[in-house]
Amino acid sequence: MEDIAIKSRIIVAMQYDKVQKHLSLQFKNGERRLFADVPRNIVMNMVKATSPGEYYIANVRAQFPRLAT
Repeated sequence: MEDIAIKSRIIVAMQYDKVQKHLSLQFKNGERRLFADVPRNIVMNMVKATSPGEYYIANVRAQFPRLAT
């Protein structure tokens, strides 16, 4: 997985596996979430968003399958 720098009030770390299309997010509350089938353009849009946390809620959280971590 590749580490991706992100500036967010709720997300402290982000990793993406472009082969498997897995997105891993570490939240400030300590929770880690792993999502499958996430296209790279979604990941890059989240990084560039004015509010990555809001982008995550609107475009990732319910749209992609969550894997057990």
